[in-house]
Amino acid sequence: MSRAAAAIAVVGLLTGCGAAAPETPRGGGDTPATARACSASSTSSLRPVAGVRQSSTIALAHDGPRLVALLADTDSRAIHVVDVASGAVRSVEVEGAPEQLLVSPDGRLLVTIADGHRADVFEAQGSAEGGLVKRCEVALPAGPFAAALSEDGGSIAITSAWDPALTVLDAASLSPRRVVALPRSPRGVLVTSDRVFVSHLAGSRLSVVDLGGGEARTVSLRHRGASAEGPRDALGVAREAGQGYALASVTIPSRSGEGGRSLSSALLAAPARRGARIVVPSVSVDPGDEVSGVSMYYGPPPLAGIPKQSPVALAIDAASEKRLSTHTLSVGREPRVRDCMLPRAILVDDTRQDRGFIACMGIDEVQVVDATALDPMAAVVERIETPAGPTGLALSPDGLTLFVHAEIDGVLRVVELGDAGAEPAAGRGPARDITLPSRVTDGARRGRALFYAGGDAVSFDGLACASCHPDGGDDGLSWTTPEGLRQTPMLAGRLVGTAPYGWDRGSHDLRAYITQTVSRLRGSGLDDRDLGALVSHLESLPLPPRREASPLAGAGREVFLSEGCATCHTDVDGTDREKHLVDEGSNAMDTPSLRHVAVTGPFFHDGRYRTLDALLEHSDMGRSRALRAEQRASLVAFLESL
Repeated sequence: MSRAAAAIAVVGLLTGCGAAAPETPRGGGDTPATARACSASSTSSLRPVAGVRQSSTIALAHDGPRLVALLADTDSRAIHVVDVASGAVRSVEVEGAPEQLLVSPDGRLLVTIADGHRADVFEAQGSAEGGLVKRCEVALPAGPFAAALSEDGGSIAITSAWDPALTVLDAASLSPRRVVALPRSPRGVLVTSDRVFVSHLAGSRLSVVDLGGGEARTVSLRHRGASAEGPRDALGVAREAGQGYALASVTIPSRSGEGGRSLSSALLAAPARRGARIVVPSVSVDPGDEVSGVSMYYGPPPLAGIPKQSPVALAIDAASEKRLSTHTLSVGREPRVRDCMLPRAILVDDTRQDRGFIACMGIDEVQVVDATALDPMAAVVERIETPAGPTGLALSPDGLTLFVHAEIDGVLRVVELGDAGAEPAAGRGPARDITLPSRVTDGARRGRALFYAGGDAVSFDGLACASCHPDGGDDGLSWTTPEGLRQTPMLAGRLVGTAPYGWDRGSHDLRAYITQTVSRLRGSGLDDRDLGALVSHLESLPLPPRREASPLAGAGREVFLSEGCATCHTDVDGTDREKHLVDEGSNAMDTPSLRHVAVTGPFFHDGRYRTLDALLEHSDMGRSRALRAEQRASLVAFLESL
């Protein structure tokens, strides 16, 4: 049974909503009573704002005559219900970490649970002011993240981050139709009339799945640098695309000059064609290569004005699935520490398709952009300051008010935009902030803010810890250093008790290792208080939920133990806290933890192996080269379950 087929069976058999899908490989499923419990509601007082079909950490809804904002608070494990007019807040506890929210047309509130294998379904009985009532759970592959409703309202698609998959549900019953395996790190999702588009944190790709069936296909988001300066051969190097948390659809209403007013310059204007495009706010990355060699750590120096990381919104023609964005442009030789290096959410104004909003963590602002530009992140027309950690955006039905969920500070910021047809407001009045109830201590809040903070404290060129370790994970890249390529390791759940730190540096103190890293990145440094807060945050990052094991995993565990893998990887997924020679004449390398190893490729200290199977077949680790093909397959299945 394939992993995708196994996931379909899991969705049908675990506690969930609706009967098992017809293509579910084995019997079982939910009882009719359970299916009815999750079916379309006629009692909820909530109604979604027209035109909103994608989830976010904030959702606006009509609650009778009132407009309410619903916010997912991962840190406090709660959903906050805010009366927009009065600012009154009511909080509902959630069992698990709520990630994103989607209000269905009939008023059910779908909540993805990031640290679990499910989405929870709530409704407001009477009114949201009286609280939300949980109706049922939808079983999903590990780490549900984002959800989206199809254009016809008949399907809901949900991405799962840690057992990389897309689950398609019947929108009325919330019963599973099918589960499709995806490449690593899926995040944002958008559903059109017949297809599903999925963004990824790593891998430089956009996944596309037909609603009617079939496997996922990939649109490459690799691109190149463009500059009037610099050697042509160097500019031809392919750059990666990372930080793909979200995506949006933009309609190009007319040809240039056929009416309407574009906010962007002629250089950045959209191609002269009508239709829809998919826009993915990203970060363009050049990690360097082993052949060229570098004198600095973690990537090459700025190349003809293009930093190793720079913001780029990549555009894809929705009809042809062809990438329209081919290059990122030079912006000058000086590093720009106020760039949007951590784009977290995108919102396109339905009242005027040329206006988009991008939430930027790290620099704590929302950038108003020309959404019809070929690269909207290079067509910034206004910057709106926010409290720390903007992760979600919503727009009032009339397009005059922007709502920003500043998750780290625990604030809902309300920004009056003014006339939707006007130029960016000069002298706009102060924003209104609504403070959300929180269980987070000031120290914990400070540590998280430091992890995402841009500026020059960590790196001279404005990068944050989260630039390479998004949400404590990894960027899927191998970076150049004077010692050779070094693969970015995952941090979440892997730090406590796993010293030494660093592939080959042997530091047994996390504070000392962070200080060394900041020095190598030529950052200005952290004082003792901030360093302690950052260490506490890193050590508190939870291990993500495990994926469901395949039937081969049991046999693979026996191979793992019998062939000596547990000698270095103690307690199955741990580490012996030692360094070992991996190549003749090389430095000794730290034994990494194997927790969630399946979604942290490429593998080995220098990322030389693209798959776990290739690593086992070709590396000199233990007796892996001597394994028979069936032993190797079962061992891979076991490693993927860790």
